[in-house]
Amino acid sequence: MADIQTGLDKLKEQYEGIHAPQELEGRLIEMESVYKRKARFAGLKSWGERAAVFVCCAVAGITLISNINASAAEAMQKIPIIGAVSKVVTFRSYKSGDADIKTPHVTGLGDKKTEQKLNKEFDKYSDAIIAQYEADVKDMGSDPHVAVSSSYKVLVDNSSQLTIVMNTVVAKGDSMETDWYYNIDKKTGKLLKLSDVFRSGTDYIKPINAYISGEINKNPDDYFMEDDKFTSIASDQNFYINKDGKLVLVFDEASIAPAYKGVIEFTVPTDIISGILPEDGLVH
Repeated sequence: MADIQTGLDKLKEQYEGIHAPQELEGRLIEMESVYKRKARFAGLKSWGERAAVFVCCAVAGITLISNINASAAEAMQKIPIIGAVSKVVTFRSYKSGDADIKTPHVTGLGDKKTEQKLNKEFDKYSDAIIAQYEADVKDMGSDPHVAVSSSYKVLVDNSSQLTIVMNTVVAKGDSMETDWYYNIDKKTGKLLKLSDVFRSGTDYIKPINAYISGEINKNPDDYFMEDDKFTSIASDQNFYINKDGKLVLVFDEASIAPAYKGVIEFTVPTDIISGILPEDGLVH
């Protein structure tokens, strides 16, 4: 064990910042407004999945050692070029009335500071939903008509990347769905903002906006074309990198298209952005 620990004296600098999504309270308020304006479909969708995934490491032997010896696993998690031996588990589950809210936690990213901040974000996400649900129930009195389902799913889990999506459905007469994605680069221990996907200082907004606008113009009847028309991606744009290494932009239900269209996604062709991608990045 001492031999393993010796090679870990000079570790990468811990990731200092973490990208927090748009405040969930604001997103819930926006959803409330959308109910009154555009929502068209009803019926609570069930998001009862339970996710608990083990990450494959660079070679099978590493996984074997880490499963046998917890101390060895902890040491290996800190070697950036190998990739973290991580787990995503249900940390807590809130069930009350028509609410079912699961909160994930991540362990073994190889950077404790990033781990703690990421798990804090998961806690904040769930706490905001729980608080809103309890406030709605209180306001509605003895016969509340509100249901909330919130869970998570691991989309990508390999030696270089961990991507988790939080799925939330709120039903108050009409139902509204929102997804939020977390993309972790295991080689750096960094939770990625969209700008981190590209080379520093490059203009990624212009080509992405042009692509999305072009796709919308192909089927204008499917999207809002007036007050809520798409003009540009957001500064905290929701996105994920799929298992094939493609960049996917995500827009909340009823944000750029009628609510019945659901959550909208655009998979960006890599050749459109290849000139501004780093050689060792996750998108290819």
